[in-house]
Amino acid sequence: MRALGLDDVLGWVGLMRKRSPIGTVAAFGAGVAVGAGVGVLFAPMSGEELRRAMARRFYGWKDEASNELDKAGSEIKELEHKVEKKLGDAADAAKCTVDAAAGAVKKATEGADIRTGAFPKDSGSSPPTRGAGYKPAEPAGRGDRGNSLS
Repeated sequence: MRALGLDDVLGWVGLMRKRSPIGTVAAFGAGVAVGAGVGVLFAPMSGEELRRAMARRFYGWKDEASNELDKAGSEIKELEHKVEKKLGDAADAAKCTVDAAAGAVKKATEGADIRTGAFPKDSGSSPPTRGAGYKPAEPAGRGDRGNSLS
């Protein structure tokens, strides 16, 4: 003899744990139809009055939504102008910094011999150093051309 399970008992009374999708859609549709019928029977006003009330409510929401969208659009434009101003200020500051750095490099390298890396003695400038034992690289076209990896 087989043991009785919950599914067996539910099947005897016409219930099942798992339903097919078609049965679920059919039950939902029946519920919608019954709900609509009860709503029509107990409606507080006639159909025409109800349609007018719904239209007024809809157009009120439409106007409210339109106003909110206009407000959001103006706030976005205001933020856009603020961001553009801040970006412009940052670009101006960066340009000033680059111009100052370029001027300092030009002043420091005036009269320097690019081929040898020598700076004029009377300019007060000295080549940049990289610590003890630093030797500048040979200019192109000089030195050993062999592969240092072999």
